[in-house]
Amino acid sequence: MKTETVYRQIKFLFFAILTGLIFFYLVAYFFVLKNGAVITLSMSQEATLKSFIIILSLLGIPASYIFHTKKTNHINEDLNLTQKLIQYRNSLFVKLMTFEGLALMGLLAWLLTANKTYLLIYAILVVAYVINYPGKQKIRTELRLEENELDF
Repeated sequence: MKTETVYRQIKFLFFAILTGLIFFYLVAYFFVLKNGAVITLSMSQEATLKSFIIILSLLGIPASYIFHTKKTNHINEDLNLTQKLIQYRNSLFVKLMTFEGLALMGLLAWLLTANKTYLLIYAILVVAYVINYPGKQKIRTELRLEENELDF
């Protein structure tokens, strides 16, 4: 597999997940707009759900960052660039899926309750997702590559 192909896979992965997040938001938004909340929760149930999702989000963001950093720091320096990018892609996939899963949980809670707090949590997680865009410079930095090593 070529290095450029692996890089295109990384970018495709990022945009495919982002497209899915946007699609699910639009479906949920129009569903809530048309039908309202799916269930009615008591105040204590909603507080518990809200606390659960906020705590998971606050733990998930740094946990995915730590996981990805540890995995990229332990990539063998003797591997060729393609092999390094494959390991980077796999680690990044776990990181991005963590953001996606947490964002979808927030979106699902919003779909169920129509409480806009969950929509805010979803938006924060999508922003965190977008911040992790795998540009060439970011990959160079995270893999400790030379300036011209990722040019094609």
